[in-house]
Amino acid sequence: MNHVRRALLFMPGDSRKKIEKGAASGVDSVIMDLEDGVALNQKDAARREIAAALREADFGRTEKLVRVNPASSSFFADDLDAVLPAHPEGILLPKVDRQTPSRQSTPGFTPRRRPRAGRRTASP
Repeated sequence: MNHVRRALLFMPGDSRKKIEKGAASGVDSVIMDLEDGVALNQKDAARREIAAALREADFGRTEKLVRVNPASSSFFADDLDAVLPAHPEGILLPKVDRQTPSRQSTPGFTPRRRPRAGRRTASP
């Protein structure tokens, strides 16, 4: 998506009702949370709800994003395994709790950059 995101709506990923309400709201981006918006005992249920919503809910023009748990956590790989096959438009990494390299070596997850419109590159 190459536009300004004016309205971003965060919601816990363990509530299909909240996800569908967000999808119907017309905001620029819906961010389904797997991190601190979801209790530890609800992480698996939240992954299933988000994956199902990504496949089945009508988001219209709203961008579909998923905020995952930290890469250093035991939840990170499971988060990606559950939601990437459902094709979110983006993955949000959580707040940084310490200074670490931003690129993690994670099987199945390769960050990709899209060139921005009108971006110039330096000539050699």
